[in-house]
Amino acid sequence: MSGAREPSARLVRLLGVLAAAAVLAAFAPILGNGFVNWDDYGLIVRNEAFRGVAPRTLAWMFSSLYYTTYQPLGWLLYDLVYLVQGARPFGFHLLSLLIHLGNAALVYRTVLRLLESGADPGPGPRLSALLGALLWALHPLQVESVAWATELPDLLGTSFFLASFLAYLRADGRPRRLALSLAFFIGSGLSRWKGFGLPLALVLADAACLGRLDRDPRRWPQARFRRVWLEKLPFFLVAFAVALVNWRAKEAVGTLTWTLPGAARALAFYLGKLLAPVGLYPLYLLDGHPDAVSWPWPACAAAVAAVTAALALVWRRWPGGLAVWLFFGACVLPTTAAYGGRFVCGQDHYLYLAGLGFPAAAAWVFAAGWRRWRREASLAALVPLAAGLAAACWYGALSRRQCFVWRDSVSLWSHALAVNPASPMAPSNLTGALVAAGRADEALRRIAAQLAEDPGRQADPDRRESAWARREILLSQLPRYYNDLAVDLARRGRLDEAAALLEKSLALAPDQTPARDNLERLRRRQARRPGPG
Repeated sequence: MSGAREPSARLVRLLGVLAAAAVLAAFAPILGNGFVNWDDYGLIVRNEAFRGVAPRTLAWMFSSLYYTTYQPLGWLLYDLVYLVQGARPFGFHLLSLLIHLGNAALVYRTVLRLLESGADPGPGPRLSALLGALLWALHPLQVESVAWATELPDLLGTSFFLASFLAYLRADGRPRRLALSLAFFIGSGLSRWKGFGLPLALVLADAACLGRLDRDPRRWPQARFRRVWLEKLPFFLVAFAVALVNWRAKEAVGTLTWTLPGAARALAFYLGKLLAPVGLYPLYLLDGHPDAVSWPWPACAAAVAAVTAALALVWRRWPGGLAVWLFFGACVLPTTAAYGGRFVCGQDHYLYLAGLGFPAAAAWVFAAGWRRWRREASLAALVPLAAGLAAACWYGALSRRQCFVWRDSVSLWSHALAVNPASPMAPSNLTGALVAAGRADEALRRIAAQLAEDPGRQADPDRRESAWARREILLSQLPRYYNDLAVDLARRGRLDEAAALLEKSLALAPDQTPARDNLERLRRRQARRPGPG
């Protein structure tokens, strides 16, 4: 097998097309999805501030901290979609899918560049990079970012992040290419804040792959590395500005606090989700809440420390492992803040950018197996590649199924309750979604069933979103809801159904005048209606 060669460029292109088709097949269901009642309506559907490319609108985009984030290019992207096709979900989902495909291509080019920068890349870096990028693109944790229209700015920010990192890898200290990399990084910061960890990624790449920094951090202050650090200074300044602006935006809802238990649980939790991406739903509670993840935080901290120590021990043999882990931790830790002293929340989309290092680590393992197979002609050397292909198939099936979860608000929050019945956010959102879908009776039955199952806990007055509170709110809204629905049915000639709804409305609130007047007029219409035959 010593004569084994790198697969031809034509074969790699063909496999790349097949990989893109696999990603499209997995995520295509989102094109039929609607908006969901989780930020989509507040940010996109009912938000008229970003609509129309005009000086006033652009000024708002570049000055607003609306929804506790700074994302002027994100607002501009929303606006462009709106100008093309209005506030319909299809255009937002289509653009999300296309950007995700583009990001997968950038991941491939970036991973390939990192593999080829090694001392002995050997054969197979293109196939290894392709499989690593495919695993990233098909991973079920990406579904939230791609299927949720709100996350378009995050996808765009990731595109700029990858373009910036790739431009840096190709710069080799040349000022023009460094300036291009910096420009892309500014674009990432103007899209969303999550790429602010790029300077750390550049430092780690210099030490682990490019050889521009010594692998012994104690030598980094030496004069021979001064130019490398001066190149990073503009990147660190941009990162600081992005972090500062978004810190101010987040603190608008309360003081940010970090705790060791919250950080340890989050790191262990996200690592577990990366390895076993099952039971996914919106908004996990990780610390500081009665329904939070109950993993003992000392065990989580010990696991994180063990992973860090193990990778540090093999730093000289495999520097990329520790580099990926440190970048992952640096990106995740800012998301473990408790807002206003409340609780630590976790979301899948936090890992869209934070997990970018893992396809590079996987590709390194695949390339090592390829080199061993070339030397020894041992089928055992191909086990990592076979495992990677099997994981890609599994990820694709899970992602396609998860895309259907995001079909609409009812399916999203029904799924969340099925996975975690204790979710404090899902019941109220599901109630609102059912009412909006014309299924208020079902919402009321769900609340009644929940109260019957656990009346003591759900009636707790200290619980912010108790079933009792939702029941009272819904009951107060139902008379008007039934009345409005009855008027709509009467206009379409469905008089008997309209009368039944008006009777329901009056049974809940006998003193309301509109429903009584509407019922009297309806009875007169029914009396004038010609009988059968």
